[in-house]
Amino acid sequence: MTKRNKVSILILFAYCVPYVFLGMYGDKNFHNLWLYGFMIVAMIGLSSYCKKTKRIHIVLVGNTFSFLNSYLLTQYLATENWDSYFKAFPPTIRTIDFSLMMLVLQMIVLVVTKRSKISN
Repeated sequence: MTKRNKVSILILFAYCVPYVFLGMYGDKNFHNLWLYGFMIVAMIGLSSYCKKTKRIHIVLVGNTFSFLNSYLLTQYLATENWDSYFKAFPPTIRTIDFSLMMLVLQMIVLVVTKRSKISN
């Protein structure tokens, strides 16, 4: 196994963290938004590193892993209290929303970094 493959696998492991679930868990249980901030910084950092090392496909695969982990944890660990806390939509729908927002944010960052390097 080459060094490039090992690094790709490590990036995928980093994406396996259920960032959206952790953000929602921190919001619900600690009434604090700092885990959402951690989610944004971690996922943008991972996608920027993938862009820098030309591993863009890992961003999509990694986001899929993170979403699936977050969705399954929300599905099985969220209680009735979560329904009343995340009003208007159930927590599983919020997980989908936040995951899509993170994917869009990462794609925007990838496009912006591409354009800024072309203009330099």
